[in-house]
Amino acid sequence: MTGSPVGIHLKPGAVPFAVHTPRPIPFALKDQVKEELDFLVKQGIITPAGSPFPPTTHTPKAYQVPPYGITLNKDKFTVAAPKVNFCDNVLSSDGIVADPVKVSIICDFPTPSNVTDLRSFMGLVNQLADFTPDIADTAQHLNPLISPKRSFIWTPDHEQPFKKVKTALTSPLVLAPFNPALPAVLRTDTSCLYGLGYALLQENSRSQTRLVQCGSRFLTDTETLP
Repeated sequence: MTGSPVGIHLKPGAVPFAVHTPRPIPFALKDQVKEELDFLVKQGIITPAGSPFPPTTHTPKAYQVPPYGITLNKDKFTVAAPKVNFCDNVLSSDGIVADPVKVSIICDFPTPSNVTDLRSFMGLVNQLADFTPDIADTAQHLNPLISPKRSFIWTPDHEQPFKKVKTALTSPLVLAPFNPALPAVLRTDTSCLYGLGYALLQENSRSQTRLVQCGSRFLTDTETLP
């Protein structure tokens, strides 16, 4: 350094008006900051203060998982919980079940009075289609009403499958998590009238066949042509 000496003069009896905890140093700048501090100490500009202040407890807002590049927000994750809600499902050691709130909405859904109501109902049903393989068979009589080429006329023939769909989804099977170490069975079904469907099953160590996932969809008018 060049120039005349510089000093700081305090008035007699002066006391610090505030004490702040050390500011966290970004990890990427850690080596650079340490090098700069060592240089200032060597030049006699600053002197290490030691630890005159009691240690403070810092509660991080997020936890890093370096090997996987994952950041966990402490307000949004739970550790060692017996069950958690995730993506409208309830996950536990017993398997995966549908969110009771969404199941309740389907159970209480009123009889559709127009195409918009029916589309809303079928949209909710399709969100839970993974839990039962019977949707395509049960809802086959409702799908034609969604077509804009047909008039919406609700009859007892529609009311019966409407109630059956609600019953099938209000008592869903518990899905088992997929285990790559267990053998898997994929069952498929197709019909020009009812649509396409599949069910993925696995047998656990207790010789119980568990449903892992299932799904179905209706065929378009073009797909049903001979």
